[in-house]
Amino acid sequence: MPFQLFVALRYLRAKRKQTVVSVISAISALGIAAGVMALVIALALSTGFREDIQEKIVGATSHVNLLRVDNGPLGNYKELLAALERLPHVTGAAPAIFNQVFIVSPYRSQGGILKGVDAGRERTISDFFSHIVAGDARALDAPPPEAADPDAPPPADPLIVGKEMARQLGVRVGDT
Repeated sequence: MPFQLFVALRYLRAKRKQTVVSVISAISALGIAAGVMALVIALALSTGFREDIQEKIVGATSHVNLLRVDNGPLGNYKELLAALERLPHVTGAAPAIFNQVFIVSPYRSQGGILKGVDAGRERTISDFFSHIVAGDARALDAPPPEAADPDAPPPADPLIVGKEMARQLGVRVGDT
């Protein structure tokens, strides 16, 4: 019998007159076991939650965003994309434009950040379009229709609005 087991059993087993000590030892051991079990479960849940959140964030956004210091446009972005894609550990690259916007609906107005993307390239680097719950992301690939009247305003470009913002603004698929 190993020494550690011998010492543990010696102090856990009570003599005939000390049965109360044996009951208290059993309750203490069960309490410690329950505490360790709760700690292991909490750590497992926390780790799983962190990994799930990290996967969702990384899946919807890029690992690296390359921006100009002066906040101006990148004039040679096609050459830059080609150079980035030639790097050994880069699996994909896609251009994006970020801008602050003010959105007005018949019910409410709200500020937001507009992200303009090349839909074809965006599909190669993220799973953003897989999270769309209403409408069709393929509308982003279609060329804009020709206007019958040259003096008419151009047709609205397709736009993806987040679920919460759409609810707050009271807009639905097909609204312009």
